[in-house]
Amino acid sequence: MRMKVESVPLETLKPYDNNAKRHTPEQIEAVGNSIREFGFRNPIIAWHNEDGVAEIVAGHARAAAAKSIGMQEVPVVFADDLTDAQRRALTLVDNQTTVMTGWDEDMLAYELDVLAQDFDMSDFGFECDLSDCMAEDDEHSASLADRFGVPPFSVLDARKGEWGERKRAWLALGIRSELGRGGGSSIAGAAVPGGSPLPLNRARG
Repeated sequence: MRMKVESVPLETLKPYDNNAKRHTPEQIEAVGNSIREFGFRNPIIAWHNEDGVAEIVAGHARAAAAKSIGMQEVPVVFADDLTDAQRRALTLVDNQTTVMTGWDEDMLAYELDVLAQDFDMSDFGFECDLSDCMAEDDEHSASLADRFGVPPFSVLDARKGEWGERKRAWLALGIRSELGRGGGSSIAGAAVPGGSPLPLNRARG
């Protein structure tokens, strides 16, 4: 089945009145930042209702974010071939399947480290609540900071720009996060003063 993507005036798209998914202002802002940075890469799914109006099936957050940043047109895929029951189910399924899994926390922490000098990933919703993160492994985090003078990722507040500071501190210790997994040395197990490996700390996403 060939998918046809159409450019549709945003003002002609009607949100689904019974959309059960909640979207926070913070999420809309993060999606808007993503669209600004990377472009609108994930089309909205819509259908024409009984009145001929284009109604959103999936992509309410993307539509709201596009509106918030002043877009006039958005890419849309129409699903007029679906039955009413299929269309309603797709609205739920599209949201549910995105929340059924979590992160590989070590890999996430590594990827965020690599991107730290190029992006403030908090713009896209990657934040760590300080008290929550510290409660997870407070003793281990404190010992790392005491030993190396370099706070682990899990106790950094992304909005304060501390990723870059930690990255520079790691580089000063001879740790190259860019080499990473599959490219030679990695953060995990890297040599540090004192002869002990520096564990890769976890980040919440």
